[in-house]
Amino acid sequence: MSSNFWDSAEVIAAYSRADALRDRTLHALDRTTAQAAGFTVPVDATDAAWTDAIEWGPTQEKANPRAYQHQRARLWDVLMLAGMAARSAASRQASVRVGERFAFTVARVPGDRPAEEAEDRTLHLVVGADDSGAMTFVIMLPDED
Repeated sequence: MSSNFWDSAEVIAAYSRADALRDRTLHALDRTTAQAAGFTVPVDATDAAWTDAIEWGPTQEKANPRAYQHQRARLWDVLMLAGMAARSAASRQASVRVGERFAFTVARVPGDRPAEEAEDRTLHLVVGADDSGAMTFVIMLPDED
């Protein structure tokens, strides 16, 4: 008999990474851009982090017409700073575990209201796992889990 209570438990429902990507609660970030920023595994962003720090389209242009922003550049900024946070953490410890969080700050023009200057936004890079258990990273807001 196993000493782990959960070994014989029936799974009633599961919400996978694939489900989250399909529902758009999670956004798969461009793999080529992530690799250029130093990532060797997939990187995702929660919808809240995507909307706050990366997304820039007609809605954001209308809210802030004098901000010269481009979504690909915003993505690069977030990935580059997240990569720096990951490398900094790796230099201080031998390994990382699923669930570990590394905070970093990106200066971004808010997309939901007029702003004259970029504002700092703290984001977290979280070590995760995909549906097969392989390592991934997720970028999220500090109050998300």
